[in-house]
Amino acid sequence: MPNTKLEQIKEKYKPPEYRPYRNFELLYAIINLSVWGIVFFAYYFLFFPPPPPQQSFIEPDEYVFDRTIHTYVTLAMLFPGLYLLNKARKLSKERGISNQIIFNKNEIPRGTYITIVGLAWLVFSFVAKWVFPVQFLFHSLVSIYFILIPSLVSWSIGSDLLERQEIRLELESSDNRRNTWETALKYERSNQFDDAAKIWAGLGEEIEVRRVTKMKAESGTIFLEEKIQELKSKGIDTVELEKQLTGLKKTMDK
Repeated sequence: MPNTKLEQIKEKYKPPEYRPYRNFELLYAIINLSVWGIVFFAYYFLFFPPPPPQQSFIEPDEYVFDRTIHTYVTLAMLFPGLYLLNKARKLSKERGISNQIIFNKNEIPRGTYITIVGLAWLVFSFVAKWVFPVQFLFHSLVSIYFILIPSLVSWSIGSDLLERQEIRLELESSDNRRNTWETALKYERSNQFDDAAKIWAGLGEEIEVRRVTKMKAESGTIFLEEKIQELKSKGIDTVELEKQLTGLKKTMDK
């Protein structure tokens, strides 16, 4: 006889329909790389020490010092940029994404949108140059940087390109991923929540891992409550089990 409360919990945490591989982690890496580019160019152009005007009280040595500091800070900012670029390239390789396919449906998320933003920014920089004074060089270089981001992250040739294509074919093998997905659902139906969570983690579905964890916790309270009632009906002490139940409920409330 099915447990009504347990079925209600499973209905509450009903698993989603099958969905293909997603690139959220790579998307965040691309966003970080984009933000870094804006900050880098903004610092270099907008905070570049202007030369002192004629008959200024600023000493030449002081101006040279400011230029030197600006140069060293700019060079230091290159290191996090290189780190972010390397991380994004590593993730793009793990997804099997190459410069050959950046505008396909599973492109660098989303290569098309990033390029459109860059083109729009480039148009703005030219229009603004004639309408009102702006830092034309800053805006134009940022726009070109945005246009190049998909290629910078995914560029591959030779053996690297072949390796990426093989990885992509493996990841996009719908039968393999779909079968693994179905296995996770079977484990959930048989209340093997830990095994299901491991499979979801392997599929890169962290949201589903959290969903199964919550379902396991709520299901655990049902099992404990039934066990306590059963033992009490037999006159057996249930103090320890009741403490476990209270602790479990507190954990769920956090």
